Amino acid sequence: MSKTDFKNDEFNDIENAHRVKGLDILLKFLRHKDTQESNGTEMELAEDFLLRDKCKELRKFQDDLKKDGT
Repeated sequence: MSKTDFKNDEFNDIENAHRVKGLDILLKFLRHKDTQESNGTEMELAEDFLLRDKCKELRKFQDDLKKDGT
């Protein structure tokens, strides 16, 4: 493994760690949001839909990272 490969791997590990930390923060926010009452405005419904969709993507990404052993 060259020095460049090592630095790239190290950078990827750091980048993935930041992503996972971001995922944890987002998931906590979404869980908190789910416990709040919604007044059902169109904007809130659209936000909820987009957040839930993004949450599914992030959970899949998190699962993929776990499978890769990171």
